[in-house]
Amino acid sequence: MEDLDLKSRQQRTLLAERLRAMYKLGGPSIARFLFSSSSSASLERNLKILGVVAARDLELIKNYSRDLKDLESKRKTLAQRLDSMKTVEQKIAAQEKALRKEQDLKGKLLDGIRKNKLFAINKINGLREKSLQYNIDDAGLFDLLFKPSFADQKGELSAPLEGVITRKFGLMKGQDHPYTLTHKGIFISAAKGSNIKAVFEGKVSYVGTLPGFGTTLIVDHGDHYYSVYSHAQEVKVNTGDEVTGSQVLAQVGEAPQDGSSGLYFEIRHFSEPYDPQQWMKGL
Repeated sequence: MEDLDLKSRQQRTLLAERLRAMYKLGGPSIARFLFSSSSSASLERNLKILGVVAARDLELIKNYSRDLKDLESKRKTLAQRLDSMKTVEQKIAAQEKALRKEQDLKGKLLDGIRKNKLFAINKINGLREKSLQYNIDDAGLFDLLFKPSFADQKGELSAPLEGVITRKFGLMKGQDHPYTLTHKGIFISAAKGSNIKAVFEGKVSYVGTLPGFGTTLIVDHGDHYYSVYSHAQEVKVNTGDEVTGSQVLAQVGEAPQDGSSGLYFEIRHFSEPYDPQQWMKGL
């Protein structure tokens, strides 16, 4: 639009110069120019010259008029876009305000939960001290109450094996096709036969073969949290076994798709997949 505006100004300047020239040349001067011809051929030539000049001026005026209309149209379009952008900006500002309000509310709720949890822990500590004072056998009840949950260990879980992450969680574009795929876990490349370890204590809820994932184990960690281990071999546990953190579950096998060795690993809460790297320590 800047180029069009510059072009219009240049056309306006040229037209002003042409009008000044026509004014100086106007009236009797044109008549003298026409009838100063010494012959009919010269008169015809002068008429043709004036015709060419007049046609050129007319074309210049038409172009100027057309460019002005185009410039006005683009200015209207730009104004509409600016109005639209202002509306979008207002909506974004409103959403940000609502988000901040929601985050503040969540912060207050979490703060309340932490305070209630701290109060409960202090109360349980008091009960435990009293039970020890009066030699009451709690049968491990207090140890169970203070036992950390899977969710409490977010960011502190041990990796299921040592290796290199070659496929991350989330959206990834395929190398041999233009499609974007969703990965609900990570792939950790490691030597075949490497030990696969439980990331947290729990109960083995599944051992079997899944299409595309080979031999797979699922460990239930309570509160509907699960860890999934695929492309395994030499499985060391059975369905229903209680396992401890870092206990060897199986060994690394081969991925059925391309024969690469490594572990496909997921963390899920109910059926919702979570990014394992946000839960593992050192990954």
